[in-house]
Amino acid sequence: MSPLRNLLALLSLLPILTLANKEYNGKECLAWPNSTVWKEELSDVLTANAALHGPFPEGYYMDSCEGLGSDAFAISRAGSGICMHAHACQREFCRKEFDFDLPAYIVEAKQASDIQAALNFSKTHDVQVTVKTTGHSYHGASTAKDSLLIWMQNFEKNGTIYDNYTSCDGAKTYHAVVAVNGGETWNDVIEAVGPNYHAVTGGGRTVSAAGGWLQGSGLSFTSRKYGLGVDQAVQFEAVLADGTMVTANACENTDLYWALRGGGGGTFGVVTNVLYELHPVSPVIVTNWYIEGFENAPDQGAAAVPAWLKYWIKVSPDLDPRIGGFFGTNGVHIVFMGTLQEAKAAYLDAFDLWYYSELLPISQFIPDLYGALPPSVVTGPVADWYTYKGGADAYNNPDATDPTGDSYDGAEYIAARLIPASFLREKPDEMLNLLVGIVSTPGGYLGPVNYILGGNIQNVGDNETSVSPALRAAAWNLFVDPASVPKLFELLPNSVTGACFNHHSPVEPDWRNSLWGTQYDRLLELKNKYDPDRVFNCWHCVGYTGLENPVLEDGPSSEAGHISSIFECVVKNETDTGGGSNDDNTTDTGGGDDTSGCNNALRSFATLIAALSISSIILF
Repeated sequence: MSPLRNLLALLSLLPILTLANKEYNGKECLAWPNSTVWKEELSDVLTANAALHGPFPEGYYMDSCEGLGSDAFAISRAGSGICMHAHACQREFCRKEFDFDLPAYIVEAKQASDIQAALNFSKTHDVQVTVKTTGHSYHGASTAKDSLLIWMQNFEKNGTIYDNYTSCDGAKTYHAVVAVNGGETWNDVIEAVGPNYHAVTGGGRTVSAAGGWLQGSGLSFTSRKYGLGVDQAVQFEAVLADGTMVTANACENTDLYWALRGGGGGTFGVVTNVLYELHPVSPVIVTNWYIEGFENAPDQGAAAVPAWLKYWIKVSPDLDPRIGGFFGTNGVHIVFMGTLQEAKAAYLDAFDLWYYSELLPISQFIPDLYGALPPSVVTGPVADWYTYKGGADAYNNPDATDPTGDSYDGAEYIAARLIPASFLREKPDEMLNLLVGIVSTPGGYLGPVNYILGGNIQNVGDNETSVSPALRAAAWNLFVDPASVPKLFELLPNSVTGACFNHHSPVEPDWRNSLWGTQYDRLLELKNKYDPDRVFNCWHCVGYTGLENPVLEDGPSSEAGHISSIFECVVKNETDTGGGSNDDNTTDTGGGDDTSGCNNALRSFATLIAALSISSIILF
């Protein structure tokens, strides 16, 4: 075959590669809109209080975000929406060794019409759209390189409560629902609800109440009693990729209603409002039981940890559904929705019995040095969930919520796995051996906040929402250190379980299957229906198009990816009808070298063609 035929054969593959891996307009492309276009076609048509931010100068992320310490409120609000709570996610795949993965411009939306304006601009200029409220995605789904990011943090608030609300089909009357607008966080909703109702909330107050947390499943410490966050969603209002405003509930757009309850945020549309179920107030009983002081009694500690884990493996699959919370290597934090007397009957008396009869004989309590107090001693009542979450003093208080930023350094390397209740019941020894093996290995550990699942989460049918069936069947959401991940996957592969969308590794292998299992095919059909042009595109989201996992494969890019980029840029440059000269191609938003883009892709393509030509001469 001649060198020319080699080249023609390669070029013939370009359209196929492009269709398989769509590329978007980027700052390196000649068709990229210049600053005048951004101003006239987008900034000038936003509502009065909305704003278009960008382009961002080199080092903007570092200057705006990285000096905020662990203040989750400050990180949520800074940098015109560019900051991520895990700073590693400013880069591709949340890995510091890869290119920056930051938006080119950000629309600070205040009303639905601002979202529509952003989407119209995106379609006109083929700019990828990402969506963010506060940036709590620890796998990088709320940012993308050269994207137009719709920032919902300052979207108009709501918080209206409707008592005795009847569903659209008349099938159910809810105790109450609260109207949560698209940019609201749990900080907003908790204050709107106050001590008068119980809301199934996220863990941190800065977590979005209507965005990624909810649309990804919505894990809560009280989910075992009330269900996942998605199980509380009565109705959505959303702006679709084509700019249409729709309502999705049990009566209209029912397929979209299904997709938004577990299919992930930033994928099917921009949610502007959710009607979210509220429950009657309940007292809360809190047990905070942990074994401490291992350094003072290492031999006793070595016996205590396996004893605790063995007990927890035995009891956790079949706990009373009023029990929720999380556990770790050396203990458990239980929230019980009920009275102290009910708690004693449900779990506390049995917990005390185990403590005295099985733990103390091998691990004595030494005051101020080592051990754990009896569970009943470290148990107490809290008036209600509002009080448990800190009450009025917690509002806008960084000390009353999870620290992020600097405190999350390294979190991107941790992975989580859903542990089936059936596995704990049927193979307790295998699970115990795994856990003890992990914690006894130097550097090995279990995450401190492993959600207790099961209970009423399991009482919702697999196909009633779009969350993975593996989540409905799980007893735990287990975090482990990076070195232990292969052991966990070997024991519990995707054929057995999966991972929760809200808590999974940014380099999750076989992530479509792991995150959604049998739900993925239908979710992809709905993605094609509601966003056929892939206006919304984000890493680890349904219908994602772009580079796959380089950490598990062969580097930050592949030749196929480069070829596809080049073809797309050539098409854009040849068919440019008004982008004009690009006068705002700011070199770098984050503070380092950027090695991707059309120009670099063209250089890579030239190198590839040269190599092919040389090899053709040699071989033929």
